[in-house]
Amino acid sequence: MRHRQFPLWLYKYCNCVKVVAEVGAGGLETQPKVTVALALYNGQEYLRAAVESIARQSFDDFELLVVDDGSADGGPEIVSGLAAADPRIRLIRAEHGGIARVTNRALAEARGMYFAPMDQDDVALPHRLAATVAFLERRPDVVAVSGGATEIDSDGSALAGPVARNLPVDAAAAMQRRCALLHPASLMRTHELRAIGGYRANFDFAHDYDLFLRLGERGGLANLPETILLKRKHDRQVTRQRADRAAQVVAGAVAYMSHVARTEFDEDIIGGT
Repeated sequence: MRHRQFPLWLYKYCNCVKVVAEVGAGGLETQPKVTVALALYNGQEYLRAAVESIARQSFDDFELLVVDDGSADGGPEIVSGLAAADPRIRLIRAEHGGIARVTNRALAEARGMYFAPMDQDDVALPHRLAATVAFLERRPDVVAVSGGATEIDSDGSALAGPVARNLPVDAAAAMQRRCALLHPASLMRTHELRAIGGYRANFDFAHDYDLFLRLGERGGLANLPETILLKRKHDRQVTRQRADRAAQVVAGAVAYMSHVARTEFDEDIIGGT
């Protein structure tokens, strides 16, 4: 008996029907709009509150990548437990290399068109992602936006009023004096972040300032007038900040000189990542 060849057009039609059915049933993975990146290092004490604050966002089209920087405490196990109940959360283990390297690991694996860093000690207010995503959707000229924060203590009680971060879209003047965006309350365009090479490891003590200076060379920087983050202050963090203060000042000065060299002479005095 002679068998006829299955028509190619019919094969393609059936395959399309199958794909549509799988998408409708959730069988194919979709791309999240936002990648939230949390760099973890021996931060188990406040970690659950940080992760759960992202899980409870009113804007839920995100993935949360927690990159463990070689922790020696129970932080990774906390994340694993939370990830088992929420498929948007993923734990990535890495060798200890510092915040820039582990955040770049998250950037390399990010699937979202927007990238939102998150600190292991902080608490994101429920509208953090919704507010920053809406702003970048309205303003294609802006490459990064952040918002205000209220400082809280180890128990979660407010220490003071909102930390003001009022920054115009043209942020050149403000960025000459300090880092004028709040990194753990920020949202950036992933493709712009990749275009500048991500975070630079030789600026671990001023990674945010160096990053926003380089992003600002590609587009606008802005701040929302509203509070979108609870910024935690605790004894261990304060002690570390005092010890690192001199290194932060030096790294910040070098980051700005590097920015001037790029914009005035088209040459980076540091280079590399």
